[in-house]
Amino acid sequence: MSRASSVRSRWPLALALLPFLLLIAREWTSQPDIQNGDFAQYLMHAEALADGRPYLDTGYIFSQRDRHFGPRAYPPGLPLVLAAVGLATGGSMLAAKGLMVFLSVGCLLVVGAYFWRHATPSLAIGTTVLVGLSPDFVGFSISPLSDVPFVGLVWLTILLADRTTSWSWARVIGVTGAAGAAILFRPHGLVLIPALLAWGVLNGRRLGWRPLIPGLALSFTALVGRLLVPDTAMRTWPPLRWLVGELLSPSPRYHLAVFENHLYPLPGNLPNDAYHVLSGALMLVGLIAFARVDPRRLWVVFAVIFALALASLRAAEIRYAWPLYPLFTFGLLNGVRVLVGQVARVRPERVALGVASILALVAVGKALATAPKSQRLDDPRLIELFEHLQVQAEVSPVRVAFIRPRVLAWKTGIPAMPLSIVRDPQEHLADWCEQGITHVVLGDMGLGPNRAQRTQEAIESYTGYFALGYRNAEFEVYRVLPEACSG
Repeated sequence: MSRASSVRSRWPLALALLPFLLLIAREWTSQPDIQNGDFAQYLMHAEALADGRPYLDTGYIFSQRDRHFGPRAYPPGLPLVLAAVGLATGGSMLAAKGLMVFLSVGCLLVVGAYFWRHATPSLAIGTTVLVGLSPDFVGFSISPLSDVPFVGLVWLTILLADRTTSWSWARVIGVTGAAGAAILFRPHGLVLIPALLAWGVLNGRRLGWRPLIPGLALSFTALVGRLLVPDTAMRTWPPLRWLVGELLSPSPRYHLAVFENHLYPLPGNLPNDAYHVLSGALMLVGLIAFARVDPRRLWVVFAVIFALALASLRAAEIRYAWPLYPLFTFGLLNGVRVLVGQVARVRPERVALGVASILALVAVGKALATAPKSQRLDDPRLIELFEHLQVQAEVSPVRVAFIRPRVLAWKTGIPAMPLSIVRDPQEHLADWCEQGITHVVLGDMGLGPNRAQRTQEAIESYTGYFALGYRNAEFEVYRVLPEACSG
């Protein structure tokens, strides 16, 4: 079959995108949301690139005392793409959102193409449908965020590597480029380096030495990049003892990611818990059966190493596990196929596709039955706050501590740092003085009550150092008085 006819034969994968695109249309106006304020930093990096300014010139004030809030800089992969689109469209947010939907569609098609090639069309269609309906996946597919494109690049690497054709130099370049792009989109892509190296060694006899080139080339590039990029622009790497301790900890790691991916099709917590026990068991059956077909495929090696990497980190956000979502979904459907094939005389692939269709209908129905969230960026209280700060900035330099500093800096051009989670009020004051903060904003819109509470306690501990300058229904702005930092 020619390449063109092979692509035409996979048109059902395009139909599998319809539920995802339906929810994209529903949530279009509510994204991006201040809840996921990372998008603002990506946009500010892109604007800096487009304007020819230093990459770190974003307005986000990074604090060494609160390194877990977010790094000083994000990898340049997505900002480079956004900058190119911004230059072509005049910085249109509509174009940026359209780009993200395009990249997200590409992600789902790549996932579907992999399972179409290595499993069955029915399982590929079902996997494509359900991955796109996972909670938060739709919202992150509209906002300028790197998570969903990163999943697509990871699976593009796996798709290219697990092909059965010989390893030409074009294929070497393709795998290296896809994996390199994944690393440039998210640091988690570094897991692809040991995965590719281990996979190359496992397949050395049957594939030759060329499959080792991507891992070796990326190892060298990563080493050079680590030497060139300053420590202040990156997250601090946790100590090895800490990583091993977390890995050996008996507490679950990202177990909710499986539940999220398998959706919540039943009413009530208890029925969904029972469903997740069953779906989790079917997933394990399906993945074991798929791995037994060829245990030396890259998806197996990557899944093991990536799962170990996640297990060595405290569960921060479920989205970090998204590269495994195609396997969670496929494993469930393949488990249905295996079970049905053992007990019934029907085509088990069709039953698995039917299960996927039912889950998709329930997920879409639930989503459409609820009103889409309002965009908190349009909240009058937030708009009034930003306008007040901009007026103050016209009189004298303003630097702000705020619950979502990157969004504030992006919308107003005013430098901003995050509110801190530390308990010691003196640490708050010291950080504000070191960073030259002139205004501290209380109020969190439900986004970070712990940080807001700690900040309020710090202000109350040093009442003589602050003056209330503005208040609305949600926010209070305290001006930092000169004597606060005079000592």
